[in-house]
Amino acid sequence: MANKKKEEGASSEKKRRRVGFSIIDAGIEANECIKVFLVSSQGEMNGANGFCIEPIDLNQFAGKDGRIYGYKGLKIEVWLNCVSFQAYADIVYESSSDCGKGITDLNQILQSIFGESLIENKNDFLQMFSADNDLLSRHVVPLGEVVHCEASGEKTISFENHSEKGACSEEQDQIVVMDMGSMHVKELYNHLVPFLLLLVEGSSPIDLDDPKWEMLLIVKKKVDGSGNTHHRLLGFATIYSFYHYPDTSRLRIGQVLVLPPYQGKGYGRHLLEAVNTIAVSRNMFDITIEEPSEHLQNIRDCMDTIRLLTFAPLKTILSSLFSRLKEERPQNSSIAFKYFPPKSLVGEVRKELKIYKKQFLQCWEVLLFLGFYKISASTEIFRAWLAAKVEAETFDRGEISAMKKCVIDVQNECGHDKTFVMVRFEGEVSPEIETGVLQKDESGERERKEEMEKFIEGRLKEIKAISEKVSLHCENLGIPISVA
Repeated sequence: MANKKKEEGASSEKKRRRVGFSIIDAGIEANECIKVFLVSSQGEMNGANGFCIEPIDLNQFAGKDGRIYGYKGLKIEVWLNCVSFQAYADIVYESSSDCGKGITDLNQILQSIFGESLIENKNDFLQMFSADNDLLSRHVVPLGEVVHCEASGEKTISFENHSEKGACSEEQDQIVVMDMGSMHVKELYNHLVPFLLLLVEGSSPIDLDDPKWEMLLIVKKKVDGSGNTHHRLLGFATIYSFYHYPDTSRLRIGQVLVLPPYQGKGYGRHLLEAVNTIAVSRNMFDITIEEPSEHLQNIRDCMDTIRLLTFAPLKTILSSLFSRLKEERPQNSSIAFKYFPPKSLVGEVRKELKIYKKQFLQCWEVLLFLGFYKISASTEIFRAWLAAKVEAETFDRGEISAMKKCVIDVQNECGHDKTFVMVRFEGEVSPEIETGVLQKDESGERERKEEMEKFIEGRLKEIKAISEKVSLHCENLGIPISVA
């Protein structure tokens, strides 16, 4: 009996014994554990005094869920050398183990961002700060053609001409353009690709084997006490020339990026101005831009609007237009067709300023807003014009909108409520519609009007913001806004 009880007790003890479960690895987001710094000297690197950049989204490089697995206390600091434009990653973690999700290959993530720019050995990376590794000054800038020369510290520059300062001073901002044929230029661009991937949403590298690509660099040129010239990269852009029938070429802006420490200082605008200078000097057909960000498009709208304000043929037409507006004070939808620019002006603007039609029409809206507001001190008339314009563009001057959209229920073997035909027709509403045989699609009409109102309000907000910037910039440059 004693033995039996002992066995029963042992059995009960086994049943009460708790079972332990391993902790499932929740991982860590790449955005939380990876920091990227720009450094120009070893001192900045050792003291962690580099400029910390804020990438758009590092999670996109870490798999579908954007998380890194298998590490405890993971910290990754990536240093980008502003002299050689190469990178080094300092990876630190407490421990590493597979807790059910595997162990993420950190090198694969870093390679997907920094590619051939990534250096594995820290001592090799530290050597890259020497002047001997100054790829920009030694091998790239000398290959380029100077497009714009601007004295350092200058707050405003011409929108159409080269700097009037003459010879370059000892320290200056400079823009050079070059083709992509040189090995050193290709090497520099490959080192700049990580900046695009980190800072420009949806960006991808250009095809370096296509000879029609060119690159513009905006640099800070400085001559030291020994007479040696050094260049610091502020930003860059890529442009592409392609054929336009029958015998001209168009210029397309592919990428524009100002490095984070120098953003908000007008360098992006300088790059766009340099592109304009190139297009005019080469007599290109016009300039287009590939999928610009909202910020870049706003810069371009401001810049082109100011250029248009100094364009004599347009000033004459605007003066006549707003003189008529003061007399007529229109209130109905017909104003959409009264205040479109003449086709001849669209052609002149494209020919002389290289502004393509769609871009010019956007700037035209800003110019009209400035004029309408100056006349009436109100946005109501302009809003009416904008609404009529959008309505006309969407529904072909109202002809389609005048047609009624209706739904006809059609009987079949499965039941009349299973099948219908939607039709459009002109004229009066027939008795059949009123009795329910045809049903007018009123909900669709309401949705269309709501969407249009939403679009108009958004566009009006954009135009107001651009107009304010244009007015302020014109005041700083001494350009009169003589649109009314």
